[in-house]
Amino acid sequence: MIFSGLNNQVMLEVQGVPSLIAEMEVRMATIEWCAQTESWKEDLEGGVITADTALVEISPDTGVIHRFSYVGIDGVPLEPSQPIRKSAAGKPTHYWVRNTGEIKVWKVPAVDTDIEIEAVLKPKVTDRSAPDFIFDRDADAIVHGAVARLKRQKDTSWMDMSGSAAHYAEFTNAAHKAKRRNKNLSGVRMEVKPREYGF
Repeated sequence: MIFSGLNNQVMLEVQGVPSLIAEMEVRMATIEWCAQTESWKEDLEGGVITADTALVEISPDTGVIHRFSYVGIDGVPLEPSQPIRKSAAGKPTHYWVRNTGEIKVWKVPAVDTDIEIEAVLKPKVTDRSAPDFIFDRDADAIVHGAVARLKRQKDTSWMDMSGSAAHYAEFTNAAHKAKRRNKNLSGVRMEVKPREYGF
């Protein structure tokens, strides 16, 4: 969905704001929303550690990486820390982020090795849109975030600090709930009910 799709809702709350400024703040509120709630996660394909190197460069098709939520090999997660040891050959056991989109591993594999990566994503500051599912569930919260950002802009006819605080409280409350919801959905939880007679 394009960010300007929420302009009407924002501009109802903030009288006199130009549509381009409203769109910009919807974008910034969506970026903050994705960072706080981790609502946008994707498995990033194509990660390969080339033999005799320790560096993996990853770039998502859309958005930008906020953080890596899982890095593993053959279903075994790597430790997210940089060991204080000399370089060694073998199957990687640790990883650390060198730059956004660059992962370095320890140990260094002797053969090309597939690496499994799940990342939390957020829109780029130059994007005009974000995935629909973000807005399908949480458009109202993002509107609150955009309105809060607008109402704290100084030297504007729509500045309203108390109004900004109220909308930002709505935004952060919704973000806390969404983060809890997303954590509950991130893993499969199985409930085993005891049988009536114990067998």
